[in-house]
Amino acid sequence: MQSEKHLLEVLRKDYGWDLFAKHAFQSASQQPDPEFIEIGKKIVEKCNGLPLALKTMGSLLHNKSSFWEWEIIMKSEIWDFSENESDILPALRLSYLHLPSHLKKCFAFCALFPKGYKFDKECLIQLWLAENFLESTLQKRSPKEVGEHYFNDLLSWSFFQESRKEEEKHFMMHDLLNDLAKFVCEDICIRLGVDETKGISKTNRHLSFPTTHIHYFDGFGSLIDPQKLHTFMQTESRMYKAFCHPWYCEMSIDDLFTKFKFIPVLSLCRCSNLTEFPQSVGNLKHLRSLDLSYTDIEKLPDSISLLYMLQILKLNYCQRLKELPSCLHQLDNLRCLEFINTGVKNVPAHLGRLKNLQVLMSSFFVEKNGDVIENLQPSKYLKKLSIRNYVGKQFPNWLLNNSLPNLVSLVLRNCKSCQRFPPLGLLPFLKKLVISRCYKIVIIDDDFHGNNSCSFKSLETLAFSFMEHWEKWECQAMTGAFPRLQYLSITVCPKLQLEWSTMKRLRMDGSDTSLQHLDIYSFPKAMSDDYLSPSTFPLHFFPKLRTLELYEFLNLQMISQGLICNHLEELEIRRCHRFESLPRNMHTLLPSLRRLRIEDCPRLESRSPMEVCHRI
Repeated sequence: MQSEKHLLEVLRKDYGWDLFAKHAFQSASQQPDPEFIEIGKKIVEKCNGLPLALKTMGSLLHNKSSFWEWEIIMKSEIWDFSENESDILPALRLSYLHLPSHLKKCFAFCALFPKGYKFDKECLIQLWLAENFLESTLQKRSPKEVGEHYFNDLLSWSFFQESRKEEEKHFMMHDLLNDLAKFVCEDICIRLGVDETKGISKTNRHLSFPTTHIHYFDGFGSLIDPQKLHTFMQTESRMYKAFCHPWYCEMSIDDLFTKFKFIPVLSLCRCSNLTEFPQSVGNLKHLRSLDLSYTDIEKLPDSISLLYMLQILKLNYCQRLKELPSCLHQLDNLRCLEFINTGVKNVPAHLGRLKNLQVLMSSFFVEKNGDVIENLQPSKYLKKLSIRNYVGKQFPNWLLNNSLPNLVSLVLRNCKSCQRFPPLGLLPFLKKLVISRCYKIVIIDDDFHGNNSCSFKSLETLAFSFMEHWEKWECQAMTGAFPRLQYLSITVCPKLQLEWSTMKRLRMDGSDTSLQHLDIYSFPKAMSDDYLSPSTFPLHFFPKLRTLELYEFLNLQMISQGLICNHLEELEIRRCHRFESLPRNMHTLLPSLRRLRIEDCPRLESRSPMEVCHRI
């Protein structure tokens, strides 16, 4: 292989030693053995001041605890290889040769990706899993945990480097290490359109093609035996970049499938002419990973149930896809199912039988079956979750143990048997929470807030409705809760005895986003408080309120307002049969009021129109 030439900057001798020692002797609390220092300095000289060589060699030797292991590396003949034999730096070749065999496979596989590629850690681990690179002697470790261990090892040995941009978490590989990966697996990996002009062996096992170079795929040519391929995939500048180049398959997808025999990893991602997915996919018995993302498929054939080895199925951004086949539960080995931004709304009920399955989707909807929801643990990146018609007595463990840290919207509707809510106040990014028809809930206590005074720190919308047996909302530790709440609705909760002290905690003094919209529907029970009459609504508790709607607030007699409320724009009072008095001088105290609706309030209506108008 002839790699492109790189002009490399070198470090001064003392700086080179400092960089090497930083990686080789990572424990600052213990002075290195003088023998290791002496041989380490000889190795630093062989690195010729090249930073990447110093880093990778130091990281490698950090994991070698014996003096003789250091000596073997220092005396290796590879240091004497000339540029005519290889363009690969000797230090990098030595680092690779001393990797454990399982890491060699994982690293070499990265030759399929172009230089400057931005790796997503989870996506790469999924590919390693599908290629059967992950070996575990410890039965308790999941394949995902093994993959993370492999990746972290390669990262610690400087084969990957982490992006420093917090908003864009990814990993990259130095161009020289990309050359190394290509060098060590030249007969196994091929990048179509990049490597083909150099003569390709029929022993190729893994094939990728950059869609930046190849827009039309018209076949494998005479130098590649597709029946021996283990990988067919496309690459861009990064994994799952939002805007990437589509490509067109000039042969039919049926014909393409006939070319494969043992392929475990198949990606047709962004194939622009893929609208119907053929039944013949069932013939690809060795398939472990199938990616159909960003295509126009409308459904999957039932023959997909024949892919008994399938572990990963990706259908992201297939916006014409409306449903998943009901037979997916037959894929016993399925571990990852992704369908972000698709037309799919319902998860097949029997999918819950797959104990190891994780689902990644932009919204999540499960009906009725308790086993389904317990076994379908969503990805930690899930943002919208809706649970409806759930029959279990408690919510699934993955909701109880706060394993959805990125959740933004949560709807719990018609969960009739659940007796307690999870600690939802601990969800750091939750903005919308809707709870309806949870009939067994009697008390909402501090557990709901996560026993944390600073709970629901991002929540903006909170709505309760039709909670027939809900009696009490305990919130003694709520002093710092709901700092961003803007909309609160409580509808048809007939047994709730809501104290004004509870409501007062929602005013959030000093917050720029205090409660702005408050709706309370149907309160047959009297509100009790030590200081305020249960018949009075204290409007001054909510200085930033813009809209207030009180409906069937049966004990309400008056609205008290001792201070000017500059923000209230809409006030609606309906079916409050005891209501008889508006605040005096409303035009002064409520200067922004532009809409007032009073309906079915007989005591107020019995007053003379002049008296009512005088108050307005």
